[in-house]
Amino acid sequence: MRIGKVIAISVFLLSTLSQTSSVFAHTTVLPKNTPDDYYQRTEPDGASSVVNDFSIAHGCNGRPVIATAMLFPNGEDMVIEDQDGNVVDVDVLFNELKLQNNLVMGPKPAQVATWKRIRVIRGETREYYNHGLHTDDVRAFQYSGGKLPDYMVGLLPWRASFADIKDDSCVKEIQVRIPIVNYCNRNPYSPARMDAWIGRLTDLFDDPEVVSVGFWPMVTIINKNFDAEVCEEGTVFKVSPTDEDIDSLLLIKTFKP
Repeated sequence: MRIGKVIAISVFLLSTLSQTSSVFAHTTVLPKNTPDDYYQRTEPDGASSVVNDFSIAHGCNGRPVIATAMLFPNGEDMVIEDQDGNVVDVDVLFNELKLQNNLVMGPKPAQVATWKRIRVIRGETREYYNHGLHTDDVRAFQYSGGKLPDYMVGLLPWRASFADIKDDSCVKEIQVRIPIVNYCNRNPYSPARMDAWIGRLTDLFDDPEVVSVGFWPMVTIINKNFDAEVCEEGTVFKVSPTDEDIDSLLLIKTFKP
């Protein structure tokens, strides 16, 4: 009986490790070390000046990463889905947020020795308040002029504030999808040219061999006042940048997807 239990537990652990290892192998936002949400990063709504890390777990088919870019869904337009996969209007989400909030506000990358150039790209956003009223913000980070070997893990620290959900809202959580592209080769025909951690294909990032269709790096904003007795299961929103923003802001000069 004990041997059977040991075998069963071992099989369960191996199964769990095999499932989570594939997630940890992706480039994503470094997860918190919590037993219930080990695979993703969660933040309470209204969190201010929170420090996170992007985690680059490996290169592209053994080649080192020589540039990388990541994009926040905080522009004027964004793609919003509910928990059933239905696309909803932007105002449906923002009516559930406190006034003058954006999903990600004031993102700043930390200086890291691996990369000689860190480009911070600004763009127009919905009106929000963060140490003053703004209609533009940082949209993307681009890192280049470096080399991260395939056998090493890269950590890119960054800081941002997150949206505050209305106290009486039945929004349970908002999944903020942050697409990331790792570039490893300038040859557009090389199978090791890049890893695009983008959950859907776009006009530019259209190769399913290098695009992670169905997987998004993300930070999940949790409604800390969510009342399950009133809201039952509640609403989950999944927010990503538009295809146009992905194609224009994740493209690094001299690299071809």
